[in-house]
Amino acid sequence: MIIDCHCHAGKGDLLSGPWDTNAPIEIYLKRAKAAGIDKTVIFSPFHSNYQQANANTARIAQRYPGRFICFASINVLH
Repeated sequence: MIIDCHCHAGKGDLLSGPWDTNAPIEIYLKRAKAAGIDKTVIFSPFHSNYQQANANTARIAQRYPGRFICFASINVLH
């Protein structure tokens, strides 16, 4: 089994690069399939609202049951 341990998924709002603001999972899944990746650790691109970012990550994972391992973001200052 091959696991990709670092994949931004969904939309962020803190930075301006394409890799950290908009990461459509469908494009990634095509590339992962071609590379033989079986599972992927996903997390939101940089986002100012951690609750919203985590909800977006959860929604992506729910669309593809068993495909992803989700990491959540937390704000250590609150």
